[in-house]
Amino acid sequence: MASNGKDLDKVPSVLLGYSGLKISRLIVDCSSSLLPDSQAGLHVLKRYYDRGVNTFEVDSGRSRDSEVTLGKFIRTYKLPRDEIVIMAKIGTVEDSRAHRHRLNHKYIFDAVQASLARMQVEYIDVLYCSMLDPETSVSQMMRALHGVIEAGFVHYIGMGPCMAYQFHTLQNYAITHNLTPFALSQNNYSLVYREIEHEILPTLTHFGVGSIVCTPFMTKYLVKPFPTMNGHKEDPKYANAGYTVMSIRVEHIAKRRRVAMATIALAWVLNRDFVHAIVISPMDSSALLDAASVTLENEEMAFLEEKYQPVRPIPYPKCRDM
Repeated sequence: MASNGKDLDKVPSVLLGYSGLKISRLIVDCSSSLLPDSQAGLHVLKRYYDRGVNTFEVDSGRSRDSEVTLGKFIRTYKLPRDEIVIMAKIGTVEDSRAHRHRLNHKYIFDAVQASLARMQVEYIDVLYCSMLDPETSVSQMMRALHGVIEAGFVHYIGMGPCMAYQFHTLQNYAITHNLTPFALSQNNYSLVYREIEHEILPTLTHFGVGSIVCTPFMTKYLVKPFPTMNGHKEDPKYANAGYTVMSIRVEHIAKRRRVAMATIALAWVLNRDFVHAIVISPMDSSALLDAASVTLENEEMAFLEEKYQPVRPIPYPKCRDM
């Protein structure tokens, strides 16, 4: 259980699959709207850094200012660059119609160089794609990703949410053509969405690829209790998805341990053997930091898992030639 008082536990680090890269088990999402774009934002990042978090994610598709803020944070506190892990997400661009995904050669090189300029750093530790681009081939995408590594702009590459067969296709292409393979995969995973356990997680294990979770909550009811209706906690809107019973069970363990519900929901994900790290929003809350120090008992894990109700897997785009 997480310690209380002045002696705060440090967030532990972990090796990312077979890559040899060491990252903190909590990754701060600097592109979140919850991070203030001011001096206050730097203080929030410093608070996480002081607790052992050395890994930070930026996404130019959501917030280019986040890259400026992260670079300023590193310079302001004179942090050694080799002690910070920067994960940069690319692939999402906006046009007049909607969010679109771009992963062609020109976009990847332009996006990487622009990110480096905004952060004022010489390299990105991990570059990964938010989703696949239906207008770009497997060959062009993987060769472009290999190219930014060959140029020294990037050290490792990763893939965002996708289907198992898609990841297998991309990874095999890289391996058979002597290109850089993926070192990590980021997926949606939580107490209310566990469908990736069937195919994508075994695929990542097979390739020795690190597994990072980007949506450990999926619903606000893993963070706060359901509203009470007629003296009973229920919500017909979410009953079929199992949200109600899961919220009640998370709340039950949280009360017994005297911690926040968010701490238990995150701790469950971190207690899964195949999860290396979690991306979290930079809320100024000890509940997120404490989760990395909580070890759930086997009985508690079973209590949280036994009422899970399978749901339809989330659909993802695919490359042009898949």
